Amino acid sequence: ACGVKTKNDYLDVLVSEKLSVYTSARIGMKKTGSLSITNRGPGNLKTSDFFSDVFKQPPFWPTETSTLANRFSTQKPQLCPGLILSGNYLIDNINLKNQLLCHFGHDAVGIEMEGAGLFHGYKEHGYHIMIVKAVSDFGDGQKSKEYQPSAALLAAEALHHYLSDVQLPEALARACRRSTIGEVASPNRSQSMGDDTVFSRANSSPLSDDDTTIDGPEVFDDMTSKPTHQLLARSKIHFVNKWKEIGYELLKPKVVQSIDRMSKTKDEKCMEMLERWLETCSNPTYSVLFDALHEQHLSDAVKKINKLLKS
Repeated sequence: ACGVKTKNDYLDVLVSEKLSVYTSARIGMKKTGSLSITNRGPGNLKTSDFFSDVFKQPPFWPTETSTLANRFSTQKPQLCPGLILSGNYLIDNINLKNQLLCHFGHDAVGIEMEGAGLFHGYKEHGYHIMIVKAVSDFGDGQKSKEYQPSAALLAAEALHHYLSDVQLPEALARACRRSTIGEVASPNRSQSMGDDTVFSRANSSPLSDDDTTIDGPEVFDDMTSKPTHQLLARSKIHFVNKWKEIGYELLKPKVVQSIDRMSKTKDEKCMEMLERWLETCSNPTYSVLFDALHEQHLSDAVKKINKLLKS
């Protein structure tokens, strides 16, 4: 990633709290002959509160045991959260870089190229998105590949530190592993069944009691059993307003979109989504359903369904 000298140094790790797409702009010329850039994009895009919270958990990286951070720099790299600019241009001109910072975010901590595509490709489908990259140059005309390998390794080390099971409760760590690239890139996570492909969570461990009893009732005993149609029909009232987001957790996006196009009420679409899940998923259990609800911050729904199951 391209850093900003007043805010970071070589190999500092940038973490996106917001993303600004700088290629959505009108570029012209002022009467004075200077470049004119007008932002035509959606403004700053918020990435993931979920991941932002993860990176605020102590112990903070780098630690005394952060092997790569201690090896690659005489001065320890720092974690730099904030706004990151993203677009299709490889920036290696100080004047253009300053123009972008001026028009798209003077408080930005860095500039990179892949985040915008990742955001637009997955954020709309309900995935958690965050960009984590280390500074390898400053876009000042002196770009080289000298720091790139070290930057890639340090970004990976920082990410591993915060997503490690040692640093996070298991439920949170498991959710992290399924988010963004993890779910898409692993070939064993899905079954190829044409348009009815669903994400398989057979390899996910069942929720433990600790995962679902925080500030709530004791969890239902048999988390590995399959929910009945009757139970789902009674439970859906607790999450019907977010049926689509839950659908993206349980089914392939194409399936959810086909349901959304149906001439049905929101309640009917929610039930259709749940029935598709029951019929096509290889592992439709309470564990998987509660996991999906937790990822959409619907712990209250989990508590209410637990009460319903125990009644």
